Amino acid sequence: MSKTAPTLGLLFQAAEDSPASQLLGAGVEKHLAGKLARLPGLAAGALKGELANAFAQILDINVVDLLCGGWSKLKELQSYRDQAQHPPNEVALLALGDHSITSTHRPSIRVLVSGAELAKLDFDLTVELAVEAAQLKIRSGRILALISGDFAMRGAIALDGVNLLSKESEKFQIPGEIGLGEGIEIPAL
Repeated sequence: MSKTAPTLGLLFQAAEDSPASQLLGAGVEKHLAGKLARLPGLAAGALKGELANAFAQILDINVVDLLCGGWSKLKELQSYRDQAQHPPNEVALLALGDHSITSTHRPSIRVLVSGAELAKLDFDLTVELAVEAAQLKIRSGRILALISGDFAMRGAIALDGVNLLSKESEKFQIPGEIGLGEGIEIPAL
């Protein structure tokens, strides 16, 4: 049974205030204040809405993709690339011990007015994924699915070295199986 994979939005949307409200708090407003003052006809509400949409897109990063990206580099998976040890028709289940994966991203939002760049907001996004009891389904040197597991996430978003938002999730379980289509190739190390 395939389930929809969570995104980083799950972590940052879990706040009382929306991430857009927090993002557009003192840090971003301070960053844009002087530039916005020169554009009196610009509706602040419209800008806030567009920035909120752009911010939601930044958080649309599949957590399972982050996990599999980290897992694909594990030495323990290298033997699954060897067809002599694991023939192409073999489906293997690999249980992973408790561990964490850290992922860093550097997304940006460009604020354009009449086609001209008003500002570029460069963010630092760091996420740590704590994993317990996950299993991987592997065939032909590819991770085909994530089977079950308990997860927790913690992350932070900074702008110009100033932390705008830090969140930590409750532990959640991915029940059943999340298929990865044709799978994620296990790269040679």
